[in-house]
Amino acid sequence: MGILSTIRTLLVSENYAVAEFGLDEIPFFLALLRACPDGARLGFDRSEPESFVDAFREWSHRAQPQEFEADFYTIDRRFVVLAERLAAAGELHLDHHLHILAPDGRLLCGGLDDFTIVTLADDIRERIAAACPPLDKAP
Repeated sequence: MGILSTIRTLLVSENYAVAEFGLDEIPFFLALLRACPDGARLGFDRSEPESFVDAFREWSHRAQPQEFEADFYTIDRRFVVLAERLAAAGELHLDHHLHILAPDGRLLCGGLDDFTIVTLADDIRERIAAACPPLDKAP
């Protein structure tokens, strides 16, 4: 390995979803949605793609109705089913700077930089792990 490759390896963080659960970004996002309780609130800090805004308008909430992007989306089983359907068709597009709050306001997930930096509540991590086959992390 050359010096440039070594530096790149040290500077580029591994995707959390791949490293922790062996899941690519969209399967991780779906597993995350499935692990969240009904009534959880998904937010993108007004950076969600137009296709997401259009597809999930029914679940969107805006303090100022004229705004295009939502303040947040309320997650329920129908929301998850639609996300799964769009993902299967290759039509689920999302911004990777997101957060999910429980109905009681507790942070369930915070994700930055294409899921490189992820904070998960312990119960959500456990639910995702239980739904995923174990990774062989042997060297």
